[in-house]
Amino acid sequence: MINIKLTIEYDGTDFCGWQIQPKKRTVQGEIEKALHELTGKKVRIIGSGRTDTGVHAINQVANFYIDSDTHSQKIKKALNGILQKDIIIKSAEKTSEDFNSRFGAVTRTYKYVISKGRTALNRRFCWEIFYELDSDLIKKSCESLVGEKDFNSFSKSDKDRKNSKCIIKRVEWIEKQDEYIFRIEANRFLHKMVRTIVGTLIDVGRKKITPEEFFKILEYKDRSKASTTAPAKGLFLESVSFQNSIEKEISKK
Repeated sequence: MINIKLTIEYDGTDFCGWQIQPKKRTVQGEIEKALHELTGKKVRIIGSGRTDTGVHAINQVANFYIDSDTHSQKIKKALNGILQKDIIIKSAEKTSEDFNSRFGAVTRTYKYVISKGRTALNRRFCWEIFYELDSDLIKKSCESLVGEKDFNSFSKSDKDRKNSKCIIKRVEWIEKQDEYIFRIEANRFLHKMVRTIVGTLIDVGRKKITPEEFFKILEYKDRSKASTTAPAKGLFLESVSFQNSIEKEISKK
């Protein structure tokens, strides 16, 4: 069997997330249908992360096995010829037999884009806000996220979840002329975690919550203490890094 690694870009607007679901359009489902059309066989792909409904990806990584030694560039070209325009296969390459996009991933990096006011061109890919934010207060709050923490306060409640701890490697808040960018890298993420963090940071920037109160929200481990979840359309899976040194980090764009 040949193991093929894909790097995928997609506009998540019209998808019900990454993971395949009955009678719903998903990214995994569309790629698997394209692979079935290409190979005539049922092929299951493994994704590095399950993006939610409306969430985008710049460099999602997935892998699948096929039993024919087809050149990887032919696979890339063929899939792009079958898939609709809101999914692009950026690269396809043969990889080691034991490479697994999900379990081999060491960290994943997400970014969230916030527009300072209305935007016609990027309205599908950002959260438009209409008030000024204090970036210094937000940056101070971001410092409390780094390290191994329990993020139950910033995730959709799940009684069956046994572990709410994540290791945050890096957090950035960048202010540009027309937008803000929040970036976070971690070993794992809980359901709606990034978007809930962003929603709460916005309230810090609006001075509804102090950085000290933000830290207390984290310590409460109670979702009801945090703010509104930010819209899905501003969130992007930006990059994935892998355990095996042969599998280099996918470059950010």
